[in-house]
Amino acid sequence: TELSDRSIVAWAEQSGLHRSYANSFKHCNDKPDVKFGIPMMDDFSVRRVLNSVVATQPRDYVVMEVKSNLIAAERGDLLKRFNFPFYKKVAQVTMGEPDKEFKAKVHEAMLKEKQEQAEREWRARKLEKERKKLFEAQQKQLEDAKKKAQKEAEEAAKASELAKAAKEEPKEETKEETKEGDVKEEPMESKEAAKDGAAGDGGEGKKEEAKEEKKEEVKSESVKEEETKEEEQEEEKEEEEEPAPVATLTDEEKASCFRKKAIPDLTSWDLGKMFTKFSMPKAEEGFDDVRFSWSKQDKSEAYFQAWMLKQKVLQRIEELQPGEWFRTKNAEWQKLLAEWHQKQNDWKDPAKEAARRAAADEAKRKEEEEKKAKEAGEGDAPEGEKPAEGEEKAGEKPAEEEKPAEEKAKDIFAVENVTDIGGGEPLFANFTFEDWALLSLRFELYLMVHSYSKDANDPERVGVHESNFSFYYNKYFRKTLSLKYYGVDGNTQLLDMVKDVATLDKESRVLSTQLSDDTPLDLFIKLTEERRRVRQQSLDAGDETARLKFNATPEPPAVSSYQDGGYSYRGGGQRGGYSYGANRNLPPPPAGQQAQWGGRSSPYGGYGGKGGAVVGGKSQNPCRQWQSNGKGWGKNGKSR
Repeated sequence: TELSDRSIVAWAEQSGLHRSYANSFKHCNDKPDVKFGIPMMDDFSVRRVLNSVVATQPRDYVVMEVKSNLIAAERGDLLKRFNFPFYKKVAQVTMGEPDKEFKAKVHEAMLKEKQEQAEREWRARKLEKERKKLFEAQQKQLEDAKKKAQKEAEEAAKASELAKAAKEEPKEETKEETKEGDVKEEPMESKEAAKDGAAGDGGEGKKEEAKEEKKEEVKSESVKEEETKEEEQEEEKEEEEEPAPVATLTDEEKASCFRKKAIPDLTSWDLGKMFTKFSMPKAEEGFDDVRFSWSKQDKSEAYFQAWMLKQKVLQRIEELQPGEWFRTKNAEWQKLLAEWHQKQNDWKDPAKEAARRAAADEAKRKEEEEKKAKEAGEGDAPEGEKPAEGEEKAGEKPAEEEKPAEEKAKDIFAVENVTDIGGGEPLFANFTFEDWALLSLRFELYLMVHSYSKDANDPERVGVHESNFSFYYNKYFRKTLSLKYYGVDGNTQLLDMVKDVATLDKESRVLSTQLSDDTPLDLFIKLTEERRRVRQQSLDAGDETARLKFNATPEPPAVSSYQDGGYSYRGGGQRGGYSYGANRNLPPPPAGQQAQWGGRSSPYGGYGGKGGAVVGGKSQNPCRQWQSNGKGWGKNGKSR
């Protein structure tokens, strides 16, 4: 007798209970999630009743529970229920390479499933051909009927024309005769005879012509019908009926030992959460005998250990939470990133740029004046005190020609201060939003790799598998990794853009980085600038494939606005604050930006319109009074 939730469901169905087949995500073969509409069946209260009864009924039982049989604590609870002298408790271990009998059954089931699938597809193709043939026949009948109606219309038109012509001919002859005045009158008998003869000759000629035309038309129609029949026969010969398919297993399917099922044995949630507690049964747990059916004990243990290592790479850690190292490092990065953005904004500010140019011109003018003054002083000095030609004064450096900042920073990795490579110009002065996005992606992947290693705290979990990128990215950064935003179709293409920081192992498909966990953060700026210059050189050479094709998310329009205040929701009003949560790929607001425009950063957009913190002095509390109707004013700084 089998004891399992699956056997309870089968027993209920055989007893006449009807269940709903709309299963939830918790449904699996080990723990079916069924709905009979009976409370004791739906919550499996009947299982508890059976468990309390079966132990008192001596018979042979087979406990077929996948998860419970692999967890030592649940195996112990099961053995306690059968702790009677008339029970012999045996653990049957089926691991490793299956025997021939099991393989034959699996291949038979696979072949049967494949044959049924092939027959379904064959019947579908057959029905489609019949439907298409019937449709073509109907279309042909319609065309034939249309041609027939057209032909009858043409024949009727010809007949009417002939009849009209026959009526008009005698009138024309009489008109010609009356016009000739010098013609003598003939006897009536001769006129009638001549008229009859002319009419008879004309009528007979026309009738013969009509008969010949009809004969030719009939012949042409018969020829066409014969041709169409021959074409139909040829088409029928060509469209021979497709024979019923015979399915066969491929070499790959023959090599497989297990069949993939539509319903899994365990849900991915249970497997990922519980597999670390799995273990093999031992005699010390209370079993009278531990039998190994497929492979011997040593091979079974090796198989189980290899399976566990593989699952530690593939399965997610659902309960994983970012640790202290991640939070500290991420906070440091966000602060530094905001400073870099502010530095670039300051560099590109037209007013500040004009001030820099004016200061540079003033410094150049002063330098020229000092130079002239020195030259004049040297001219007045005694001849012996003058420096030799080509000789420099002690402590005086030769004048250098002014070079662009990028020329000064040819060796990017030799730059000591990325915020000033000369003249106050930052190394990232030419960054566009694509470069900032790739900079953030580099750091985030680097941070995710090292944080996962620290938070998992398991040397056997070698890293984040390719299939779990999105899961862990969302787990750490609380946002979705959108491949479409970066203009790529897969993780491999995404990592190609940042391969100087993160790569995929070819065999394990695990994310790794060559940077240590104490890497200085300005290195990510240098790596991004290096790739930007290489990309720009390719574009200058005419290589358009080097152009990045990011899908920048447009800023959503405000729902309503009044002057500069406006209603702000998921992105802020016209100037209604900075929205950090609406598009997380954008950088955080520069320092002082919120105070200038009166907004406050929130996951759903900014609060406050222009002057909310400066003019009105209130930005957050007043808007709470208007959450129901969403009204706002830009003048006094109250807005939502």
